[in-house]
Amino acid sequence: MDDVIALPKRILLATDLSHRSDRALDRAAQLAEQWQVALLAATALENEPSRALPHREPPWDERREVMEAHAQAARTLRHDLEGFGLEPLIRVGRGDPADFVLSLLEPGDLIVSGIARSRFLDAITLGSTTERLVRRAAAPVLVVRQRARHAYRSVVVACDFSPTSARALRSALIAFPDAACTLFHAVLPPLGGLVDGESTRQDLVRAARDEADAFLDALALPEPEPDRARLRVEAEYGAIDACLHGHIRDGGGDLVVVGTHGRSALFDILIGSTARRVLETVESDVLVIPEPRARN
Repeated sequence: MDDVIALPKRILLATDLSHRSDRALDRAAQLAEQWQVALLAATALENEPSRALPHREPPWDERREVMEAHAQAARTLRHDLEGFGLEPLIRVGRGDPADFVLSLLEPGDLIVSGIARSRFLDAITLGSTTERLVRRAAAPVLVVRQRARHAYRSVVVACDFSPTSARALRSALIAFPDAACTLFHAVLPPLGGLVDGESTRQDLVRAARDEADAFLDALALPEPEPDRARLRVEAEYGAIDACLHGHIRDGGGDLVVVGTHGRSALFDILIGSTARRVLETVESDVLVIPEPRARN
């Protein structure tokens, strides 16, 4: 049995104060209000001050400029969070953003972050803050792409019938009790071989759906009867990234939940093959739930 799963105790928002972080900020505020939990907004300034501004007379006061930069960043965050009915905590640091956010992390936190570019693959290539948070945080990380127009209404859980998938599903059911929930499995032939014939593919998909039903029957759901009633099973033939991309594109959900497998030394580099492919491909928001004790 996996460890106890509960609602997050706090939202930890990672922001660079740019317009690219606005969607993550709005979603973090919406979730903090929905769950009635604290919101901590964190940003890190550059290591080096900007040096004396042209209009300032020497001598240049580095300490004063640093203090002014921190104060301005804090004012910006408070202004951005006005109107949400929250009393957010504000933390402004200096240096590497991922290191600063991780230094604030506490048990029970959910990290919320945005993306640097329109495709998450670009961010991974560039070594973005969000990518490093997903790799290193011993906490769930919500990667926000879409505008927070409403609470999540339809949640899709990527499933490979592993204990990690079970944890991801149970977490989603607890966190989003009013959302429709889909258990989604992508079917590939044994050993990655090719399958000829539509009937054979259909047989594989039917077998996967039967396996999914057995998986759910054996799972200790948080609220067995209502959870089972709102759960539906989807199985498609193909790679998980392509199948999920098509499912979300066709209106299949506004949040994808995926667990990570952290059982090897390559985990810190690869994130976990399923989680990485989903992050690179799916256009909805993605909640990445780490395997317990997967990270030091």
